Amino acid sequence: MSLKACEQCGKEFTVNVHNQRFCSHNCEAKAWAVLHREKMRESCRRWAASHREERRAYKQHYEQEHRTERLKHKRMYYREHCVKALEYAANYRRIHHEDPERLERCRVAAREYYKRHLSEYNAYSTVRRALKLAVTVGNLTEIREIYHKAKEDPKVRCYLCGRLIPKGHRHVDHIVPLTKGGSHRPSNLAVACDKCNREKYNKMPKEVGILL
Repeated sequence: MSLKACEQCGKEFTVNVHNQRFCSHNCEAKAWAVLHREKMRESCRRWAASHREERRAYKQHYEQEHRTERLKHKRMYYREHCVKALEYAANYRRIHHEDPERLERCRVAAREYYKRHLSEYNAYSTVRRALKLAVTVGNLTEIREIYHKAKEDPKVRCYLCGRLIPKGHRHVDHIVPLTKGGSHRPSNLAVACDKCNREKYNKMPKEVGILL
Protein backbone atom coordinates (compact mmCIF):
# COMPACT_ATOMS: atom_id res chain seq x y z
CA MET A 1 0.00 0.00 0.00
CA SER A 2 1.18 3.51 -0.85
CA LEU A 3 0.38 7.02 0.32
CA LYS A 4 -1.32 9.52 -1.96
CA ALA A 5 -2.55 13.13 -1.63
CA CYS A 6 -6.32 13.62 -1.81
CA GLU A 7 -7.28 15.69 -4.87
CA GLN A 8 -9.91 17.56 -2.85
CA CYS A 9 -8.42 18.37 0.57
CA GLY A 10 -4.72 17.59 -0.04
CA LYS A 11 -4.52 15.25 2.94
CA GLU A 12 -2.37 12.13 2.53
CA PHE A 13 -4.17 8.78 2.73
CA THR A 14 -3.45 5.11 2.19
CA VAL A 15 -4.56 3.89 -1.24
CA ASN A 16 -6.82 0.85 -0.86
CA VAL A 17 -8.36 0.78 -4.34
CA HIS A 18 -6.73 1.13 -7.74
CA ASN A 19 -6.92 4.71 -9.08
CA GLN A 20 -8.33 5.98 -5.76
CA ARG A 21 -8.29 9.79 -5.91
CA PHE A 22 -9.99 10.90 -2.71
CA CYS A 23 -9.44 10.14 0.97
CA SER A 24 -13.15 9.81 1.79
CA HIS A 25 -16.64 9.73 0.30
CA ASN A 26 -17.14 13.27 1.65
CA CYS A 27 -14.22 14.61 -0.41
CA GLU A 28 -15.43 12.71 -3.46
CA ALA A 29 -18.90 14.24 -3.07
CA LYS A 30 -17.43 17.75 -2.72
CA ALA A 31 -15.32 17.29 -5.85
CA TRP A 32 -18.37 16.05 -7.78
CA ALA A 33 -20.39 19.05 -6.60
CA VAL A 34 -17.70 21.48 -7.78
CA LEU A 35 -17.50 19.76 -11.16
CA HIS A 36 -21.29 19.70 -11.65
CA ARG A 37 -22.19 22.99 -9.96
CA GLU A 38 -24.47 24.27 -12.73
CA LYS A 39 -26.23 20.92 -13.01
CA MET A 40 -26.95 20.93 -9.27
CA ARG A 41 -28.19 24.54 -9.36
CA GLU A 42 -30.54 23.76 -12.22
CA SER A 43 -31.84 20.71 -10.37
CA CYS A 44 -32.44 22.83 -7.24
CA ARG A 45 -34.24 25.50 -9.27
CA ARG A 46 -36.54 22.91 -10.84
CA TRP A 47 -37.32 21.39 -7.45
CA ALA A 48 -38.00 24.81 -5.91
CA ALA A 49 -40.33 25.76 -8.78
CA SER A 50 -42.33 22.53 -8.47
CA HIS A 51 -42.56 22.71 -4.63
CA ARG A 52 -43.23 26.43 -4.21
CA GLU A 53 -46.21 26.06 -1.87
CA GLU A 54 -44.45 23.44 0.28
CA ARG A 55 -41.41 25.68 0.67
CA ARG A 56 -43.57 28.70 1.54
CA ALA A 57 -45.55 26.73 4.15
CA TYR A 58 -42.36 25.29 5.66
CA LYS A 59 -40.72 28.73 5.80
CA GLN A 60 -43.75 30.31 7.49
CA HIS A 61 -43.95 27.47 10.01
CA TYR A 62 -40.21 27.67 10.73
CA GLU A 63 -40.33 31.46 11.18
CA GLN A 64 -43.25 31.12 13.58
CA GLU A 65 -41.58 28.38 15.63
CA HIS A 66 -38.12 30.01 15.75
CA ARG A 67 -39.00 33.70 15.82
CA THR A 68 -37.01 34.52 18.97
CA GLU A 69 -33.89 32.66 17.79
CA ARG A 70 -34.01 34.30 14.34
CA LEU A 71 -34.33 37.80 15.79
CA LYS A 72 -31.43 37.12 18.16
CA HIS A 73 -29.31 35.80 15.28
CA LYS A 74 -30.10 38.86 13.14
CA ARG A 75 -29.11 41.24 15.94
CA MET A 76 -25.85 39.36 16.59
CA TYR A 77 -25.04 39.22 12.88
CA TYR A 78 -25.66 42.95 12.48
CA ARG A 79 -23.47 43.80 15.47
CA GLU A 80 -20.64 41.64 14.10
CA HIS A 81 -20.96 42.96 10.54
CA CYS A 82 -22.14 46.52 11.22
CA VAL A 83 -19.15 48.26 9.58
CA LYS A 84 -19.27 45.97 6.55
CA ALA A 85 -23.02 46.53 6.15
CA LEU A 86 -22.62 50.33 6.30
CA GLU A 87 -19.78 50.19 3.74
CA TYR A 88 -21.91 48.04 1.44
CA ALA A 89 -24.87 50.43 1.73
CA ALA A 90 -22.66 53.48 1.04
CA ASN A 91 -21.07 51.77 -1.97
CA TYR A 92 -24.49 50.69 -3.28
CA ARG A 93 -25.83 54.27 -3.06
CA ARG A 94 -22.72 55.66 -4.74
CA ILE A 95 -22.91 53.22 -7.67
CA HIS A 96 -26.62 53.82 -8.23
CA HIS A 97 -26.42 57.61 -7.94
CA GLU A 98 -23.59 57.67 -10.48
CA ASP A 99 -25.83 55.80 -12.94
CA PRO A 100 -29.19 57.66 -13.14
CA GLU A 101 -30.69 55.15 -15.59
CA ARG A 102 -29.90 52.22 -13.30
CA LEU A 103 -31.27 54.15 -10.32
CA GLU A 104 -34.54 54.83 -12.14
CA ARG A 105 -34.85 51.16 -13.20
CA CYS A 106 -34.42 50.11 -9.56
CA ARG A 107 -37.03 52.62 -8.42
CA VAL A 108 -39.54 51.43 -11.03
CA ALA A 109 -38.89 47.78 -10.09
CA ALA A 110 -39.31 48.61 -6.39
CA ARG A 111 -42.63 50.40 -7.03
CA GLU A 112 -43.94 47.49 -9.11
CA TYR A 113 -42.87 44.97 -6.47
CA TYR A 114 -44.58 47.05 -3.77
CA LYS A 115 -47.83 47.14 -5.76
CA ARG A 116 -47.78 43.36 -6.30
CA HIS A 117 -47.05 42.63 -2.61
CA LEU A 118 -49.05 45.40 -0.94
CA SER A 119 -50.94 43.05 1.41
CA GLU A 120 -47.66 41.46 2.60
CA TYR A 121 -46.15 44.91 3.22
CA ASN A 122 -49.19 46.02 5.22
CA ALA A 123 -49.18 42.82 7.28
CA TYR A 124 -45.46 43.13 8.00
CA SER A 125 -45.59 46.82 8.98
CA THR A 126 -48.52 46.19 11.33
CA VAL A 127 -46.66 43.33 13.03
CA ARG A 128 -43.69 45.64 13.55
CA ARG A 129 -45.95 48.28 15.12
CA ALA A 130 -47.56 45.65 17.37
CA LEU A 131 -44.16 44.40 18.53
CA LYS A 132 -43.03 47.95 19.31
CA LEU A 133 -46.15 48.41 21.46
CA ALA A 134 -45.41 45.04 23.15
CA VAL A 135 -48.87 43.65 22.45
CA THR A 136 -49.78 40.00 21.82
CA VAL A 137 -49.16 38.86 18.23
CA GLY A 138 -51.12 35.89 16.89
CA ASN A 139 -50.44 33.37 14.14
CA LEU A 140 -48.61 35.23 11.36
CA THR A 141 -49.83 32.90 8.61
CA GLU A 142 -53.48 33.55 9.53
CA ILE A 143 -52.82 37.29 9.80
CA ARG A 144 -51.21 37.40 6.33
CA GLU A 145 -54.21 35.50 4.95
CA ILE A 146 -56.59 38.16 6.33
CA TYR A 147 -54.59 40.94 4.65
CA HIS A 148 -54.43 38.95 1.40
CA LYS A 149 -58.22 38.36 1.38
CA ALA A 150 -58.87 42.02 2.16
CA LYS A 151 -56.88 42.97 -0.93
CA GLU A 152 -57.89 40.24 -3.39
CA ASP A 153 -61.40 38.93 -2.52
CA PRO A 154 -64.02 40.09 -5.05
CA LYS A 155 -66.63 40.98 -2.40
CA VAL A 156 -65.71 42.35 1.02
CA ARG A 157 -68.10 44.21 3.33
CA CYS A 158 -67.15 46.85 5.87
CA TYR A 159 -67.65 45.50 9.38
CA LEU A 160 -68.79 48.97 10.54
CA CYS A 161 -71.25 50.15 7.88
CA GLY A 162 -71.96 46.85 6.11
CA ARG A 163 -71.38 48.21 2.58
CA LEU A 164 -69.39 46.44 -0.12
CA ILE A 165 -65.89 47.92 -0.33
CA PRO A 166 -64.25 48.32 -3.76
CA LYS A 167 -60.63 47.25 -4.13
CA GLY A 168 -58.18 49.96 -3.16
CA HIS A 169 -60.44 51.28 -0.37
CA ARG A 170 -60.10 48.39 2.10
CA HIS A 171 -58.34 48.66 5.44
CA VAL A 172 -57.62 45.90 7.95
CA ASP A 173 -58.59 47.47 11.28
CA HIS A 174 -57.98 46.45 14.88
CA ILE A 175 -61.41 46.22 16.51
CA VAL A 176 -59.83 47.03 19.88
CA PRO A 177 -57.01 49.47 19.03
CA LEU A 178 -53.42 48.43 19.73
CA THR A 179 -52.86 51.64 21.68
CA LYS A 180 -55.68 50.65 24.08
CA GLY A 181 -54.57 47.10 24.80
CA GLY A 182 -55.90 45.31 21.73
CA SER A 183 -54.01 42.29 20.42
CA HIS A 184 -52.71 41.68 16.93
CA ARG A 185 -54.62 38.42 16.55
CA PRO A 186 -56.98 37.30 13.76
CA SER A 187 -59.90 37.56 16.22
CA ASN A 188 -59.18 41.30 16.67
CA LEU A 189 -58.87 42.07 12.94
CA ALA A 190 -61.69 43.12 10.61
CA VAL A 191 -61.97 44.86 7.24
CA ALA A 192 -63.29 48.42 7.10
CA CYS A 193 -63.77 50.95 4.32
CA ASP A 194 -61.44 53.94 4.32
CA LYS A 195 -64.19 56.35 5.47
CA CYS A 196 -65.24 54.22 8.49
CA ASN A 197 -61.63 53.46 9.36
CA ARG A 198 -60.78 57.18 9.47
CA GLU A 199 -63.85 57.98 11.58
CA LYS A 200 -63.22 55.13 14.03
CA TYR A 201 -59.47 55.93 14.33
CA ASN A 202 -58.43 54.60 17.77
CA LYS A 203 -61.87 54.54 19.40
CA MET A 204 -63.01 51.55 21.43
CA PRO A 205 -65.81 49.38 19.91
CA LYS A 206 -68.46 50.67 22.35
CA GLU A 207 -67.65 54.26 21.32
CA VAL A 208 -68.74 53.50 17.75
CA GLY A 209 -71.71 51.30 18.70
CA ILE A 210 -70.14 47.83 18.37
CA LEU A 211 -71.14 45.24 20.96
CA LEU A 212 -68.55 42.49 21.46
